Order: sequence, then C-alpha cells, then structure tokens
Amino acid sequence: MKLLLFASLFLAIGGRRMQMWRKRCEVAVASAMDCPYGLAIGAYGDCTCAKAFGDECGGPNNALGKCDVGLLCDKNMADPSAEGKCVFG
Repeated sequence: MKLLLFASLFLAIGGRRMQMWRKRCEVAVASAMDCPYGLAIGAYGDCTCAKAFGDECGGPNNALGKCDVGLLCDKNMADPSAEGKCVFG
C-alpha cells in the first residue's frame, strides 16, 4: 500500500519542474521513511508522513501537514492559512 501511494505521488509530481531552491522527495529518502499512515509531499516538495484521522493539518503552506488518502483537512477554506483536523472525506 505504501509503495502504491508513493508511486502515484511520484508520478503526479514527476512531470512538473520544481524551482531549484525547493527540496525534492527522493526515492531513497521516501523508501527509508517509516510512515504509519502513508507518504505525503510537503509544501516544498519534500517527503513528509501523512496525517491520520483526528490529527492537525493545514496551516500556512500546510506546515501542520497533509492528510492521508481518503481523508480531508476540515478547515476554513476561505483562509488559506487556517488550521484544521483530518476527517473522512
């Protein structure tokens, strides 16, 4: 499941060019991470672990994290810097 999630994320961002100052989620780094709820790509293209149901998410540039597949960050959508909680979508 983790490998499938990583592969889909890798393919989703693989075609886009990222600016040189941004980090990238490298295959070696992602495969070494032990994320209990899957892998997510951070605001700057770096590898992060996805958040689980009830965890905090969102914030400025998603600094609090992104939710796992099947979950949504329940927050005030009018405020891009709003903090929220991961809920079932």
